Amino acid sequence: MKKTIYIVALLLVPLVIYAATRTVTGSGNWSNTGIWQGGTLPISTDDVSMNNSTSATILNGESFTVNNLTAGNSAVLTIDAGGSLTINGNLTTNNNTVINVDGDLTINGNVTINNNLVLNVTGTLTIIGSVSVLNGAGLTVTSTGAVSIGGAFTGGNNTDIAVDGAVSVGGDFTVGNGSTATGTGSISVTGTCADGGGTVCSSAVLPVKLLYFKAKIETASIYLSWATYEEENFDYFSLEKSVDGIRWNSIGEIKGMGWSYDINNYDYTDTNPINGVNYYRLKAIDLDGTCEYHPAISANFRGNAMAFDIYPNPSNGSKIDIQLNFKPTEDIELTIFNLQGSAVYRNTISDYMVTISEPGLLRSGIYHVQLKSESGLMLNQKLMIK
Repeated sequence: MKKTIYIVALLLVPLVIYAATRTVTGSGNWSNTGIWQGGTLPISTDDVSMNNSTSATILNGESFTVNNLTAGNSAVLTIDAGGSLTINGNLTTNNNTVINVDGDLTINGNVTINNNLVLNVTGTLTIIGSVSVLNGAGLTVTSTGAVSIGGAFTGGNNTDIAVDGAVSVGGDFTVGNGSTATGTGSISVTGTCADGGGTVCSSAVLPVKLLYFKAKIETASIYLSWATYEEENFDYFSLEKSVDGIRWNSIGEIKGMGWSYDINNYDYTDTNPINGVNYYRLKAIDLDGTCEYHPAISANFRGNAMAFDIYPNPSNGSKIDIQLNFKPTEDIELTIFNLQGSAVYRNTISDYMVTISEPGLLRSGIYHVQLKSESGLMLNQKLMIK
């Protein structure tokens, strides 16, 4: 019998996914498809354009990621407390744009701001790149707000800055003629500060000048070291850690030298790093209570045994963070027991961290915190409520 064999050649065409531009044409909540042209919400690879006089609000509990974002004239972007927006590319704003950051806004690229931007920050604004501000822009940071700029800050003439919280600039800080800085907070500048002959630089609170801040990965820990070359009216460092670059917890306090113009060396060992990227930043607190944030650093750690931390511990019970040192691959059941063995709180963890914010739930005393999963994971810690 004669057999005929047919060979079929398949042409493999690579799949290319092109980023789209999603446009805000109305006003309302970011998650409302009705404000988006075509009724489609943006995904992480999409650019976003906000038309003139539109507004979008990211609500508590909502988290979105986009590529680049451009805001038109008089556009308003609001991020409520508990909400977050990550811009992987650049942010560009036009005349009279208003941005209210009550939650968390992270910009991994640069920021270009045209005239008369009003930026109100009560939450956390992190800019990895640089900021360029044209004439007449305004920046307002309330007492609970924090702005971290990894690169340079360049402002035009008549830049008005009101800071009751903390602003840190990793590069040079430059503003034009007629610019002002007011408030009870601090502006920390790692590079040079120039204000066109004005008073902005003399108004900046600079208790600490940092020489370096670095992390070294060791067998079961991360060794952090830093040095200052000038300290004025300085009290102490609060070393803060994050698993996502957005939510931060203090893991240690290190006393400063007060007044010093010599090089002073400091260090701290994080004995419970997560498996993955660990973020660290230094908060410098002055003797009069003002503070400044220095740019964050990161370290990618591999190989630690599964564990978790509780921040703060002891706690007053109003807000507790449970932070894992690993990324869960399954749902993990969190249970808090009182000393009588009764469960007083239950939740499910599917990420590095869960926050318990239920004042009055836990009374003063000792509690047993347990994490377990169906695959057999079992971790335990004690929690003290003051």
